[in-house]
Amino acid sequence: MATKVDKKNAIRQGITEAEIVYFQNLAGKTFLYVCGDEYFEVSFPIDHFLHLTGVETRLSTKDFYKNAKKSILTNNQFYFDARHVYANAKRKLPCLKRLPELTNEMVCVLKNMETMTITYKLSVTNLEFTGSVTRKPKRYTGKKD
Repeated sequence: MATKVDKKNAIRQGITEAEIVYFQNLAGKTFLYVCGDEYFEVSFPIDHFLHLTGVETRLSTKDFYKNAKKSILTNNQFYFDARHVYANAKRKLPCLKRLPELTNEMVCVLKNMETMTITYKLSVTNLEFTGSVTRKPKRYTGKKD
């Protein structure tokens, strides 16, 4: 069974690997999606990379990105808390590495995609995984409508 240190090392490695993909394919770019007579843009600034990893840090978003880029991010420079749980980071990182697929392959655009807790105004999927672009909080009561 993996220790906490092993798990954190794996997340750190995943962040570093994801940064390479992000830098080579997405960082600083804006993509235009056209769907019928509607369109929207999705941009990928470097200061959004932290959010996409699912971890929390005391570093600035730019310093976090810079450390990941230089492969000098340490286990002490990020952590998990109630809003940034390990399981989410573990789930997000493989998707982050695949995010360029949603910019260079045929995709489906979903409007008002609902989950148990949130309604996403716009989502993009290649039918293997989905990236939500904009979200609007939705109150979850646990009851079926």
